[in-house]
Amino acid sequence: MAPSSSTSPRERMLRGVLQRYFEEEAYFPGKAFFPRFFLNDVVRFWRTMAVDYAAKNAERDGQAWALRNAKLRFSRKLLYLAGLLLAFETSLFPESDLIPSHSSSQLVLFDTAKPDLSSTEHCLYASRLTPLELLARACDKLQLPRKAVIEVFSRYDEFLGILNDDSKRKNLADLSFEDSGSNLGFQHIREIGQEFQTAVNSLFVEAEGRLRELTLEYAIF
Repeated sequence: MAPSSSTSPRERMLRGVLQRYFEEEAYFPGKAFFPRFFLNDVVRFWRTMAVDYAAKNAERDGQAWALRNAKLRFSRKLLYLAGLLLAFETSLFPESDLIPSHSSSQLVLFDTAKPDLSSTEHCLYASRLTPLELLARACDKLQLPRKAVIEVFSRYDEFLGILNDDSKRKNLADLSFEDSGSNLGFQHIREIGQEFQTAVNSLFVEAEGRLRELTLEYAIF
């Protein structure tokens, strides 16, 4: 699909970045296309966020560490999951439901003859979704286990509720490391963070299907 002349500067820049990633592996002899370079930087970004959390704790003498800890468990982790899903986009959804088609009943098929250009367009349209929307789409289209899906979104909703509550947010922002063991607010968000992670594991690693296969083959080893 040719890019539209009406696209924004942001989308033109994003298209260029994506294509640069994908063309690195598009025509490697004897190897099926998969965006390993792109996935590598997604993983590196996640690790960088974790290192940044530790660095800021040291630089700021622990100030607001519990709030940053909560964000690392939820919103930062969600960004990582969205990055994985973008890297897996054409493997999971070779027939894109997001790209406008000439026929309303026809899905846009991934073009194996031009994998760099095709992946660029598929991922460009997928990137218009928010991280939560990307995750919800994958859960729905891949028919992932209902119990784990409910758990992931319920626990994330709890996290958002805590951040939107001024008193609970302030409790996390002001909490010292020494007092965290007896602080009910921190213990609660730590508990739902562990439940969120367990549900993520169920979706990406434990549930049989293509998402598990891609995660094990590319995201772990």
